[in-house]
Amino acid sequence: MAASFRNLPGNNQTDYSTFIRYFYVVTYVVPPILPVALTAKLQPFHNVVLAKKIFCLNAKHISLGGGVDIACFDKTGTLTEMDIDLAGAIPIQRAEFQKPVLQLSKLPDTHQILKVTTTCHTLIKVSDQLNGYSFDRKMFDTAKWKFANGTAGVHSDYGLIGQRKGNECYNVFMKRAPEFIAKPCDPSTVPSNYCEVHLLKLYTTQGYRVIALAAKTMNPQITWGMSHEVEFKLELTGLSVMRNQSKGRRFGGSAS
Repeated sequence: MAASFRNLPGNNQTDYSTFIRYFYVVTYVVPPILPVALTAKLQPFHNVVLAKKIFCLNAKHISLGGGVDIACFDKTGTLTEMDIDLAGAIPIQRAEFQKPVLQLSKLPDTHQILKVTTTCHTLIKVSDQLNGYSFDRKMFDTAKWKFANGTAGVHSDYGLIGQRKGNECYNVFMKRAPEFIAKPCDPSTVPSNYCEVHLLKLYTTQGYRVIALAAKTMNPQITWGMSHEVEFKLELTGLSVMRNQSKGRRFGGSAS
C-alpha cells in the first residue's frame, strides 16, 4: 500500500493543518494497532516453541527462524569440557560389530585396534610430555602404552606404514572419517549395516565423534612405486567413539 499528500496552491492551508493532514495519512498507512497485531500474531508461535522447551527472550525473532536450515552451537569450555574423551571402541571381526569396549587397555596387546590407536597419530614428545591433537592423546593415554620415538613412513594425512622389530612384513595403519574409510577397505570386512545403523543413526546423531580404524599387512618387497597398493583392501578393524562431556556443575541462580 502506498499513499502521498500534496498541498495544492490556493488552498490557504496553514502549516498546522498541513501537518495534521500529513499525520492522518501516516496513521492510515501504518495504523497504531499494528504493533499490537504483530505481537498477538507471534504469541501462538511462542507457545509452540515453549512447549518444546525452547525459550526465546525476544519473540519478534521467532519468525526469522523459519528461514534457518541449520543451527550450530559451539559451547566448548562453557557447557562442555575443553578436552575430548574416549567413550569406547567397537571392534569389528568377520564383518560383524562386536560388543563395545569401554577401556582400550582391556584389549590384548596384539589387537589391531590397539595397534592403530597407538601408532597412527601425529604425537611428539617434548620435555617428557606428549603433544598433538587432543583425540590422538586421549586414545594413546587410554591404551596405557609407552611412547617411544621412532621413524615411520607416512603415506597420507591419516595413514602410517611401519615395520615392527623382528618382523619382516610391513604394517599399514589408517585412521579416518567413517564415510571415507569404507572405500579403501576390503568389502568383505565391512559390515552390511555399517553406515545405516551403527554409524550415522546410533552414534553421530547423539553427538559422538566417530573415527574408523583400519589395518593391513604387506610383504617387505613393497616399493614406493607400489604406493597405490597401500590404501587398497585394508581390514576394517573397528570404530573409535569420542565424546565431549558436559560439565558437572549446574547453571542457575538463587535469590534471598
